[in-house]
Amino acid sequence: MITLLKKIAIRPMDDLYNIVELTNIMEGVDGAATFGYSLETVAIQVEDNQTQQYKHTHTFDIRVVEESSDSSIIDGWIASQTKVQICGQGIDGLFFMDDVLLTRNKQYDNVLASAYLATVDTPTSYATGVETLQPSNTPNFVAASWKKAQVYAGTSLFDRFQNNVQLSFRTDGSNTYQHGWPSVGGITSNVNTSSGTVTLTRDDPGIGTLYPGGDTFFMPYDDQPLIATINVVSVNNAGDATNVPEFGIAFRNQNVTNINVGYAETVKILTTGLKVTAYVATTETRINILRDVHLMFKFPVDGQSVEYDDITFSTIQEVPTGLLNQNEDILDGNK
Repeated sequence: MITLLKKIAIRPMDDLYNIVELTNIMEGVDGAATFGYSLETVAIQVEDNQTQQYKHTHTFDIRVVEESSDSSIIDGWIASQTKVQICGQGIDGLFFMDDVLLTRNKQYDNVLASAYLATVDTPTSYATGVETLQPSNTPNFVAASWKKAQVYAGTSLFDRFQNNVQLSFRTDGSNTYQHGWPSVGGITSNVNTSSGTVTLTRDDPGIGTLYPGGDTFFMPYDDQPLIATINVVSVNNAGDATNVPEFGIAFRNQNVTNINVGYAETVKILTTGLKVTAYVATTETRINILRDVHLMFKFPVDGQSVEYDDITFSTIQEVPTGLLNQNEDILDGNK
């Protein structure tokens, strides 16, 4: 899906809190793009005059009102050839572009405007080694060992990963992980390729709650509704009927006292079946700078486990009323 971009956020890969937000000009300026993101398929001609698709060319092309402070920051990134992350908020979804270089030029025609451009060629399949931010206590960009798209636009966020568990998984020691889930200490993971299920189990008897989290999405907007579902095949609460496993959506943010604090909306996993949770971050959530969002599990007790066969993470236009009154947690364990 190609998204019509109304808001754009950009940050350097090595400076997570240095975020510049821009607003796309849709018309009235020469070259103003109806779409801030376009995708072109590139093919080569092979024998018998047949063609074979071999890469995608992604173009991020916007026009924004000139702002001296924003321009000077971005000019510094361009001059130093600093790789950046881009997140676009559209009327029908979100756009992500990681590890790319920006270019900029000014134009003068009634409105003082700047044009920002980034292009990247990607293979026609998911790739490994794409830079990603791990959901941990210390902000840290690493090369992902799972398969994901470097550039992605759409409403179904978890589709950014090649996540068919019957086909796409990776082995790490004795664990097998669904793509999109980093390795987490204290958690064992098993992908059953026959049944297409994933089982996460806490095996750490130490004090504290464990929060295994999925790959993060750079999304510094305080008004974007998100919804996640999980279809639970089996659950083990390790004999604790109160402190049960939970599934949710978590933001990692910066505030005055902690440069990497988390807030999550979760749903308790007491039984099998479909569980749904949602989150709309607001400026009232004690957040100074919204930064990254990801899926997460919460395992308070050693030995607890959750087995699931389907998981989704999507943007929506409006959160159902009944989902706005779920548990809100301040994450303070290993996450």
